[in-house]
Amino acid sequence: MSVRRIADFLFFATFFCVTFEKVHWNVAGTVGIADVLTILFLLAFGLQARTRWPRTSAIVLAFLAAFLLLYFLGFFNLETKQALSQYTKGMVKFVLHFLFLACAVAYLVERGERFYWRTLGWFTAGLGANALYGVLQLLAARAGHNLDSTVLSPLTGGASAINIYGRVSGAVVYRPNALTGDPNHLGIMLAVPLLALTPLYLRMLRGERWKWPLGLTLGFLLLVMISTLSRSGALGLIVGLLVLAIPYRRFAWSRALLVPVAGVALILVYIVHRRQSFFSTVLASRVQTNSESAHFSVYGFIPHVIHTHPLLGLGLNTFSVYYEFVTGKTNWGPAARMGVDRSAHWDDRVELLLSDDAVLLLLRVRSARACAARRVREASAQMSGAERPGDWEGQWLATPDQPEMPDVEARTPRWRAQERIVRARLGGFSGLRVIEVGAGRGANGVLYAERAAQVTLFDISPLPLEQARRLFESRGLAVETVVGDAFGLPEELRNSFDVSMSFGLCEHFLGDRRAAIVAAHVELLRPGGIAFLGVPNRQARALRVACAAGSSADRRSSRLRAASARRERLVALEDHQTTERLQRREWCESALTGENRSQQLQR
Repeated sequence: MSVRRIADFLFFATFFCVTFEKVHWNVAGTVGIADVLTILFLLAFGLQARTRWPRTSAIVLAFLAAFLLLYFLGFFNLETKQALSQYTKGMVKFVLHFLFLACAVAYLVERGERFYWRTLGWFTAGLGANALYGVLQLLAARAGHNLDSTVLSPLTGGASAINIYGRVSGAVVYRPNALTGDPNHLGIMLAVPLLALTPLYLRMLRGERWKWPLGLTLGFLLLVMISTLSRSGALGLIVGLLVLAIPYRRFAWSRALLVPVAGVALILVYIVHRRQSFFSTVLASRVQTNSESAHFSVYGFIPHVIHTHPLLGLGLNTFSVYYEFVTGKTNWGPAARMGVDRSAHWDDRVELLLSDDAVLLLLRVRSARACAARRVREASAQMSGAERPGDWEGQWLATPDQPEMPDVEARTPRWRAQERIVRARLGGFSGLRVIEVGAGRGANGVLYAERAAQVTLFDISPLPLEQARRLFESRGLAVETVVGDAFGLPEELRNSFDVSMSFGLCEHFLGDRRAAIVAAHVELLRPGGIAFLGVPNRQARALRVACAAGSSADRRSSRLRAASARRERLVALEDHQTTERLQRREWCESALTGENRSQQLQR
């Protein structure tokens, strides 16, 4: 088995088990299964050769250095064995997980977008398994059994159980903690897949294979999250949904959203209706707060903490030491919820870091091969009507030459993204074979040619290619032009280029023809090549305004053309009437002249 396959397995296993806090062993402290898998992956990652690191990983390491500086300077004290032990364990886990985050980002960039989706799938499957264990744990507790002692104790040698919140009229109130060790941890962790996967679910088309399984999974995770009675998890989910509501507001009343939400609501109504008094008491206890609670006592420490270190506060794993110093208590539950003391709390936050960075990373993965098919299906399903053939020759004849367009294009984010990706993936532009499909005047190709690439322009119309040739010659650049149809590529062009690209081509086709245009870009590439496809973002406000202005301009132009045609008809009619009058007058004059001549002859 290759090192790459071993690294893949360890990578997926780490994401699958990252929330399994209870699966740990007391070996030189608390060592969890996620820690073991993380260390093994880092070793496998280090054995693989790589030439460069992505910029995102460098940013993650910069944050690591900044946090380390903060934690080195901001500790309360390290004078006791307990304080030093907690500080050391927390620092080790903190560094370990941050290194995993940096390496994981680099690994995802290296492996591509498809590998990212597999990673997200394993992470979701791990949280789903964790949530399912929580349901079984709750059912077993209600039946009088401790599932943890049956399943986990033989593996770990430790003791754990479901969280008991209290009693209502003699009935025990259970809060499932599953494999996390704390119901609040489970609630916060479940918010991650709910917020990460809900946009993906909403954007899936009706009939896609994974749409309803994903919807059922999200509904199940939401039910388990509610059962934890976690206020922290609920707050995080509500805030996240409010943020998502801005770009996804058009789905607010869609069937895809309302059906799962209605299903979850019906289940909750049924459960609550059976034991109304019980649940009303429990919910009231979670909503109401007491100013004398331990939480508010901990919050009261904050001014003293800031006074101790006005610039830094208290650093990693020292809040609990301060808590014990002030209160004399060794139960750090309330302090733990402040999220600044115990080393174990980095375990339940690492997946938040990984998920957020992976989602951001996805925006940087520019593989046209991986996402072309889905974009084609989505755009084709959302659009209706027939293709409208364009008068390209007329358009290029009517549009004046714009020799400054390559310079304008060089300042756009689109070109900067191409330049960055080509240098990262292909090592530079020199010697690359580049083809632009539907090239028009080839403004984008000019930028490649100026960087020593061999550029070919491919278009169905010969007129813009001739204009493009003049543009290249004016800049002292060489170019090859090919007149042809993208639906029937010449055989000599297939598998011949390092980069294929088009900008403003795909949106002119629908359905299978659009898919064929996308496939043509791939067919032109050599193995390892890159395809760039630029299309308008139909949701962009600027495009909508431009289209509205264009439609308005078209309507005005149509009215002007109609008015001009009416004027032309009136002028033509007037000319016709004038001509008739002139002809009648000339006829009359000639008739009179002829009559006079006849009279003269008679005389």
